[in-house]
Amino acid sequence: MWLIIIISIVLVAILVLAIVYFRYENTSLQNSYFSFFTTKPVSEEGIKIAQISDFHNCNKRRLADSAADEIRKENVDIIVITGDLIDSRRTDVGIAERFVDRLSDLAKVYYVAGNHEARKEKEYARLCAFMQKRGVTVLENSADVCEIRGKKINLVGLKDPRFYNIDDDESGEYVAKSLESVEYDASLFTILLSHRPEFFEKYARKAFDLVFCGHAHGGQFRILGRGLFAPGQGVFPKYTAGKYESSGTTMIVSRGLGNSLFPLRLNNRSNLVFVTVNRSK
Repeated sequence: MWLIIIISIVLVAILVLAIVYFRYENTSLQNSYFSFFTTKPVSEEGIKIAQISDFHNCNKRRLADSAADEIRKENVDIIVITGDLIDSRRTDVGIAERFVDRLSDLAKVYYVAGNHEARKEKEYARLCAFMQKRGVTVLENSADVCEIRGKKINLVGLKDPRFYNIDDDESGEYVAKSLESVEYDASLFTILLSHRPEFFEKYARKAFDLVFCGHAHGGQFRILGRGLFAPGQGVFPKYTAGKYESSGTTMIVSRGLGNSLFPLRLNNRSNLVFVTVNRSK
């Protein structure tokens, strides 16, 4: 009798701890910090960048507030948003607009859309119109020159393949064509914003200095530092979170703020990324 009671108490305790842990994993924010050095001309004080990705019109007010508060504390020069501000399955443009409104008060914002915006044409048009009113630069296979403390840098934005009705551009054909269509001064420090990390080698061939991506949601469940599944990459994906390097190009992949089809994360808290760019000595 006592043995049954003890086992029952232990099982209940394990269940409660699991619930608390899952809640913590899915409602708390984790900052990631990276440094990058370049021989190209940038401000002597460096450049500080915040990255937001995969917000998915997150209705967790505390999480959105925490992200905005953290960005304010870091005093960044620019904020880059790498797609999926809205979610195509439960779209609420208002939530995304309110979040962008807060961000636009903190720094200059640059944005590229993800596959979820591409599935919602009218909602995406509304979101773009709102962002442009708030001074956000929307990049669609285009480039913009940003001046930070007297030094110019390029920001290039890549249109997601889903805008061409392609969910999985396995060959990278549309990505390659999009990259070829953008004109910019390659002598300047150049940042690429693209939703999808699986095309990293395509980005590296174009010799971008720094690339920001999302889409992989950190692999959803992370075991021993590896993600288990990511859209566009499948099981045990290669690019899910953190820093990757190839042929002189560095890619930073955010684990994202919100969730989409699958609502739970494990060992994979919502992610806010900060990157500092400095001139090599």
